[in-house]
Amino acid sequence: MSRQRGLIAFAGIVFIVALGVAFVRSPEPVKAAADERNFDSKAAAKVVLKSQIHEYLDWPKVERMGGRAFIVGHRVNAPGSVWLPVDDVLYIESYYNLDDMLKVYPGLAPKKDQPAKPDGMVKVAPDAEPKKN
Repeated sequence: MSRQRGLIAFAGIVFIVALGVAFVRSPEPVKAAADERNFDSKAAAKVVLKSQIHEYLDWPKVERMGGRAFIVGHRVNAPGSVWLPVDDVLYIESYYNLDDMLKVYPGLAPKKDQPAKPDGMVKVAPDAEPKKN
């Protein structure tokens, strides 16, 4: 009987070790999510943030900095580029290229015969003294 008890004890120890190996593992390194996507190389996009700020981007792409994901692109209606945190994005309108986006938003492109000026620019008449009677 002592031999049977020894085998049962050995089988119990093996079972407990197997459970420990199955459920207690070293943490695996964090990998990028499989569902992350990027834009086509010719793409253009309108990105609207939760704060209702919107940006029109040419050549958008997703970049990582400091563990965070950003949508990076050249501004269409202003000089320079911008980094928008993906966490703050409300929605994205993606277009095949800049020309397709300008068909939907024609006000972004300056007219060929006029210099570029910001939307909402108001012409101010020069101050004139009122006529005296």
